[in-house]
Amino acid sequence: MITWFTTNQLSPPKGIAEVDLIRRLARELEISHPLLLEDPWEAVDKAIRPTGVTLEELRERKIVKIKPRYLPLTSLTQPHCQTP
Repeated sequence: MITWFTTNQLSPPKGIAEVDLIRRLARELEISHPLLLEDPWEAVDKAIRPTGVTLEELRERKIVKIKPRYLPLTSLTQPHCQTP
């Protein structure tokens, strides 16, 4: 008997989410930090707020215009590490 699979059939996910991986590694290495327990969506919301957009707005509108934040030119022209 041949079983045919269609594209609408779901297969189990392969691997684990990055957030879960980092949390498992931290637990194994006995590392604790409040940011390891932070909800990923709350972290995204905090990260994008300086652009003038909230996560709720992004979810509702799908595409949003942001206020870019520019780095000072000096941080781009100065080397980050010294070469020997």
